[in-house]
Amino acid sequence: MGNLLLPANDEFVDTVARAIARSRIYHDASTALENMIGIGISDSESLESTFDTIFDRLWNGTSPHDENQKNQYRTDARAAIAAINLKLLTSIE
Repeated sequence: MGNLLLPANDEFVDTVARAIARSRIYHDASTALENMIGIGISDSESLESTFDTIFDRLWNGTSPHDENQKNQYRTDARAAIAAINLKLLTSIE
Protein backbone atom coordinates (compact mmCIF):
# COMPACT_ATOMS: atom_id res chain seq x y z
CA MET A 1 0.00 0.00 0.00
CA GLY A 2 1.46 3.38 -1.01
CA ASN A 3 1.56 6.44 1.16
CA LEU A 4 -1.17 8.98 0.49
CA LEU A 5 -0.22 12.62 0.98
CA LEU A 6 -2.36 15.43 2.33
CA PRO A 7 -3.35 18.00 -0.27
CA ALA A 8 -1.76 21.45 -0.06
CA ASN A 9 -4.31 23.38 -2.09
CA ASP A 10 -5.76 26.65 -0.77
CA GLU A 11 -9.11 25.13 0.23
CA PHE A 12 -7.51 22.41 2.36
CA VAL A 13 -5.00 24.86 3.85
CA ASP A 14 -7.90 27.14 4.86
CA THR A 15 -9.74 24.21 6.44
CA VAL A 16 -6.67 23.28 8.49
CA ALA A 17 -5.94 26.93 9.35
CA ARG A 18 -9.50 27.40 10.62
CA ALA A 19 -9.21 24.25 12.74
CA ILE A 20 -5.92 25.45 14.23
CA ALA A 21 -7.37 28.89 14.97
CA ARG A 22 -10.53 27.47 16.53
CA SER A 23 -8.54 25.07 18.70
CA ARG A 24 -6.18 27.78 20.00
CA ILE A 25 -8.89 30.34 20.65
CA TYR A 26 -11.18 27.73 22.23
CA HIS A 27 -8.40 26.62 24.58
CA ASP A 28 -7.50 30.19 25.54
CA ALA A 29 -11.14 31.21 26.07
CA SER A 30 -11.95 28.08 28.06
CA THR A 31 -8.90 28.56 30.29
CA ALA A 32 -9.74 32.23 30.87
CA LEU A 33 -13.35 31.41 31.79
CA GLU A 34 -12.28 28.62 34.07
CA ASN A 35 -9.83 30.92 35.85
CA MET A 36 -12.44 33.68 36.21
CA ILE A 37 -15.63 31.80 37.08
CA GLY A 38 -14.65 28.16 37.44
CA ILE A 39 -16.56 27.00 34.36
CA GLY A 40 -14.89 26.04 31.08
CA ILE A 41 -16.58 26.32 27.71
CA SER A 42 -16.85 22.55 27.38
CA ASP A 43 -18.77 22.45 30.68
CA SER A 44 -21.72 24.28 29.16
CA GLU A 45 -23.50 23.57 25.89
CA SER A 46 -24.76 27.16 25.66
CA LEU A 47 -21.24 28.56 26.19
CA GLU A 48 -19.89 26.27 23.47
CA SER A 49 -22.62 27.40 21.08
CA THR A 50 -21.88 31.04 21.90
CA PHE A 51 -18.17 30.41 21.35
CA ASP A 52 -18.87 28.94 17.89
CA THR A 53 -20.89 32.03 16.92
CA ILE A 54 -18.15 34.37 18.13
CA PHE A 55 -15.44 32.32 16.41
CA ASP A 56 -17.33 32.41 13.09
CA ARG A 57 -17.55 36.21 13.33
CA LEU A 58 -13.85 36.47 14.12
CA TRP A 59 -12.85 34.15 11.27
CA ASN A 60 -15.02 36.05 8.78
CA GLY A 61 -13.56 39.43 9.74
CA THR A 62 -12.06 41.47 6.91
CA SER A 63 -9.94 44.09 8.65
CA PRO A 64 -6.19 44.16 7.95
CA HIS A 65 -5.61 42.65 11.41
CA ASP A 66 -8.08 39.83 10.68
CA GLU A 67 -6.41 39.07 7.35
CA ASN A 68 -2.98 39.08 9.01
CA GLN A 69 -4.17 36.63 11.66
CA LYS A 70 -5.70 34.31 9.05
CA ASN A 71 -2.50 34.42 7.01
CA GLN A 72 -0.50 33.44 10.08
CA TYR A 73 -2.83 30.48 10.69
CA ARG A 74 -2.47 29.52 7.01
CA THR A 75 1.30 29.55 7.45
CA ASP A 76 0.91 27.24 10.47
CA ALA A 77 -1.39 25.00 8.44
CA ARG A 78 1.08 24.76 5.54
CA ALA A 79 3.86 23.89 7.98
CA ALA A 80 1.75 21.18 9.60
CA ILE A 81 0.74 19.72 6.23
CA ALA A 82 4.35 19.74 5.04
CA ALA A 83 5.56 18.04 8.23
CA ILE A 84 2.88 15.34 7.98
CA ASN A 85 3.62 14.77 4.29
CA LEU A 86 7.35 14.52 4.98
CA LYS A 87 6.67 11.96 7.69
CA LEU A 88 4.44 10.01 5.32
CA LEU A 89 7.09 10.08 2.59
CA THR A 90 9.92 8.97 4.87
CA SER A 91 8.13 6.42 7.01
CA ILE A 92 8.99 2.80 6.38
CA GLU A 93 6.07 0.47 5.90
